[in-house]
Amino acid sequence: YERVHYPPRGRDGGGNGANGRLTLVNTGEALRNKGFQVIPKGDRLLIEMPGGGGYGEPFERPPAAVAADVKAGLVSREAAERDYGVSVMADFSVDAAETARLRDG
Repeated sequence: YERVHYPPRGRDGGGNGANGRLTLVNTGEALRNKGFQVIPKGDRLLIEMPGGGGYGEPFERPPAAVAADVKAGLVSREAAERDYGVSVMADFSVDAAETARLRDG
C-alpha cells in the first residue's frame, strides 16, 4: 500500500501523518510495501497503517477540543502538550495558565 516511504502531508499548517509499516512479528523484519513476499510459516504480518496528515495550525485548535480528544483516547496528554500546546489535567479539564505558557513559549 501507499505512504510507507513518504508520510501523508498536512495542509494549511498541519503536521505530516505517520508513515505506515509492514513488519514480521517474530523477527521484526521490515517488508516492502508492494510486490509478492512470503511470510514464513509460524510468523505473523503486522500492518501499521499510515496516519492522516493534519489540517490547520495545531496551536490554533481550541483547547477544549484538544481536551475532548484526550478524554476520548485520541490524543495522549503528552501529545496534547507537545503538539497542541494544551495542558490537560487529570479530570480532562484544561489548565488555562499552563496552556497559555505553552502556547506563548
